[in-house]
Amino acid sequence: AIDPFESDVITVDPAEGDHADIALYPNPARDQFNMELTGFEGQTTIVIANADGRVMQNYTLDVDALSNNVISINTADFAQGVYNVTVRNNSATVTKRIVIIR
Repeated sequence: AIDPFESDVITVDPAEGDHADIALYPNPARDQFNMELTGFEGQTTIVIANADGRVMQNYTLDVDALSNNVISINTADFAQGVYNVTVRNNSATVTKRIVIIR
């Protein structure tokens, strides 16, 4: 069984897997969490989906334009549960889990 509180990497593109990563904290979270991007450059897509695969939030941003590599994600409208956070660009894809508690 998968432990919903486990935040280890679910998938990593092997081509860039040792360079790209994301950190999600706090985990579990309530109304927001922070996402720290490492090894991502340029146009990057962030998709947050619930356990059923429904996309809750979808962003495309230029990581190079960020003042730092930390993004705050508002989850106030999310139901309690486990969500997959996928970050991808043209050279890497990383997916991790975040748990929202109420």
